[in-house]
Amino acid sequence: MELINDREDIDTTAREHIDLLIGNVEELIDKKLDFQAFLVISIGIEFLGAFTDSFDFNEYGHSESRFTNAIDHWFSNKWYKENKSWIFKNLRGPIIHQYRPGKEILLTSFCKNQVDITHHLEISEGRTIFVLEQLFADFKKASKQGDLFSNFFSNFFSQLKNPTNF
Repeated sequence: MELINDREDIDTTAREHIDLLIGNVEELIDKKLDFQAFLVISIGIEFLGAFTDSFDFNEYGHSESRFTNAIDHWFSNKWYKENKSWIFKNLRGPIIHQYRPGKEILLTSFCKNQVDITHHLEISEGRTIFVLEQLFADFKKASKQGDLFSNFFSNFFSQLKNPTNF
């Protein structure tokens, strides 16, 4: 059995990985699979955060710092920056590990529920509303930052080509 990490022909760029994530989310939105789109965006935010540190990409224990670093470095929304740990605790952590949102967050979308993006980050019944399409727009904007890959590009992709380090 051939493993992905054993392949010698892996030749992708960081931009291609980000574009793939964006394409995956667009497909999920088109299919009205909003919950799965939130999951992919959560993974994508953490992935963006890996470009802000000097740890090996496969080193465990950096999920929260990578997620919050991505928000600090690449997102422009002040609310996200002020609540980055809360977002990790209520979105990324539960959605990845328990396949559900946290108790203080309400996930919704226009594609499935016709909820307008203007309701993004509003409070309803004590929970903060996250509207998929607005979060996705913010993620796409963050991923287009000019120097996104400068700190991490060569280290990450050299590890992809050398699976003993990955």
